[in-house]
Amino acid sequence: MKRILYISVALLLWSCDKQTEGKTSEKTENITTKKTPSISPTAVVHLIKGTINTPDTILPSKVELYKARGRESVLLNTSKINEDGSFEIGLNDDELWLYSLRVDDMKIDFINDVKEIEINISHKGVEFPNSKESRFVQQITNLLQSGKTAEVKEFVLDNAPSYTSFIYVSSLSRDDNYDFIKSVANKFSEKEHLYASKWLKTINSFVGIGSQAPEIKLQNPEGNTVALSSLKGKYVLIDFWASWCGPCIQEMPNVRNAYAKYKSKGFEVFGVSLDSDKGRWKAAIHRLKLPWTHVSDLKKWSSPVVSQYQISGIPHTVLIDPTGKIIAKNLRGTALEAKLTEVLK
Repeated sequence: MKRILYISVALLLWSCDKQTEGKTSEKTENITTKKTPSISPTAVVHLIKGTINTPDTILPSKVELYKARGRESVLLNTSKINEDGSFEIGLNDDELWLYSLRVDDMKIDFINDVKEIEINISHKGVEFPNSKESRFVQQITNLLQSGKTAEVKEFVLDNAPSYTSFIYVSSLSRDDNYDFIKSVANKFSEKEHLYASKWLKTINSFVGIGSQAPEIKLQNPEGNTVALSSLKGKYVLIDFWASWCGPCIQEMPNVRNAYAKYKSKGFEVFGVSLDSDKGRWKAAIHRLKLPWTHVSDLKKWSSPVVSQYQISGIPHTVLIDPTGKIIAKNLRGTALEAKLTEVLK
């Protein structure tokens, strides 16, 4: 059968996060499948009614229903395909979400925005006669396949508020697309669109390029409280790291070289550790020869700085100018060198 492509939000992180503490790895979206028992007819919340019209092609024997869950794809139900190409499959889940049907080598994404979801499959493609959100998913997919990024954003903005637009903008980098994301967010209401309420709060409180860096007051290894604002008047790299984070350790030579090269020109580093063991923290500073200011509350991911700076993984860096304004984020290696060369001419 004809393969139908679909939206795949790939998350590529080269960092340590709450799930990968202590590991040095490049995390990719490796989809695994968790099987769940087939649901009973009485438990059906949504019903997907489909037809397959592909003459001269052998019909598949079954259709499978999956739910996207981060890097996992959960099998919810299976159903047979009749000799005339028709099928019905029940969805026992009322959460508004991105689901998919799999028929042979086809994976067809849809959103459960109506109780009975109609789907027609033919050599021409897939049609959703009565699911507006699922049609949005298809239209965005078609534009992405054609490389029409600007048209995708225009379409998403024109069709916001919608669940599909929420899914799309939620996958974008806020630092690189903040103005666009904010424009889409302005079309949503926390009261009317409950699924987006948490997202809207994070957008409205986003610590991004152009905003003032929140104050940080934590203790240094000697037990004295040091404030980020004490370095006002200099360009400061706030470096969120930990002694257990492999990628953080690998990046330290680059930070150390930048510090040595630009310290005399008004550059400082403010290291904020997400350690919990003071001994390991102090030992790492000594072993790696990190001569700049270091602070920590030894609360690891429970530290207020995590939510304050909306950190999802480390190393996480924030470069601020002499007034305390954020001018760059997540600079590594040659990118850090290039930015410092630019601002410290």
